[in-house]
Amino acid sequence: MADDAGESARKRKEPEFYKPRLVQLRKSERGFGFNVRGQISEGGQLRPINGELYAPLQHISAVLPDGPADMAGLVTGDRILQVNDENVEGATHKHVVELIRCGGNKLSLVVLSLPPSEVRKLDPPEGDQLPEYFDYSDKKQLFVTIPETRQIENGREKYAVFNIYINERHHCSRRYKEFANLHNELRKQFQDYEFPKFPGKWPFQLSEQQLDSRRKALELYLEQVASVRIIHDSEPMKEFLKSSEEVNNLEVELRIVLPDQTERPVKVEKSYQTQDVCKAFLGKIGLDESYAKYFALFEIVGKAFERKLTDTEFPHTIYIRNYSSELPSCLALRKWVFTLPREIKMDSDEIAFNLLYDQVNYVVVF
Repeated sequence: MADDAGESARKRKEPEFYKPRLVQLRKSERGFGFNVRGQISEGGQLRPINGELYAPLQHISAVLPDGPADMAGLVTGDRILQVNDENVEGATHKHVVELIRCGGNKLSLVVLSLPPSEVRKLDPPEGDQLPEYFDYSDKKQLFVTIPETRQIENGREKYAVFNIYINERHHCSRRYKEFANLHNELRKQFQDYEFPKFPGKWPFQLSEQQLDSRRKALELYLEQVASVRIIHDSEPMKEFLKSSEEVNNLEVELRIVLPDQTERPVKVEKSYQTQDVCKAFLGKIGLDESYAKYFALFEIVGKAFERKLTDTEFPHTIYIRNYSSELPSCLALRKWVFTLPREIKMDSDEIAFNLLYDQVNYVVVF
């Protein structure tokens, strides 16, 4: 890796590196792996770049590590001279984006790399509002639902919140106005994305039927936009999907994996700590209270490691933190006893015996 980095640095110092060069890309599952930024209007004043005069050029503003663009040698700051054999000197941002998209899975670029000092001189500060091209074909595997609403009374104010589930786990609850604020912020940041229809505001109190129609429309909207990786990872979406701290007494459902690898649900308050959740779950499966101290909750970290939760942790927080995991659940019940006499003592209890037996016979498959 060090040799590769050194070779790359040497190439950048060579004059040939700063001449126009052809780059061929093929789209991967995560797109072409770069963003484009540049002017909105057409034409503009000629400026010297590497000793030649050019009209304003769109440029590479970000490169995804190990993506097609990165592997082909594109770097942040590269100027785009041609897209699919068409000259784009002085072209608008919209036109360059359309050319990139029209090429389908293949893309041909002629680019011009600049010395770092030249990039800093030509590129505007981060605060300047120039449009960017984002690759919206890079998707996340998320199952987003809003199966229910809940009425909240806060003093004189009464309103409905929509319970958001991601991959069958309750994640947060949001009001309509919070959805509307999210939509407005995303439209500002991703101006060239074709957003799904957003349900409009209604000046009067909604009937149950109207509220349910709004719930369905918000579910379709959120499912589509949250599945686009670059939108999902944006600050407005991250802020929107934060866990709702104001509803800690809300009852939520956690799915916990038993030693035989089956899952069982348990409903607990969102603010419950490890001991409370474990007690509720053991009661749900019918384990004698006298044996509860011999079992504990664990976090499943990948497929080869499990971590015992401390008494002061919040299982629901861990549960939603792992909502994008491929595993069906990140919480598991395991035995917490290490002496044979104590295990033998539990043989008379059918549920305890089965839990111990299943854990001994469970083999991790990698």
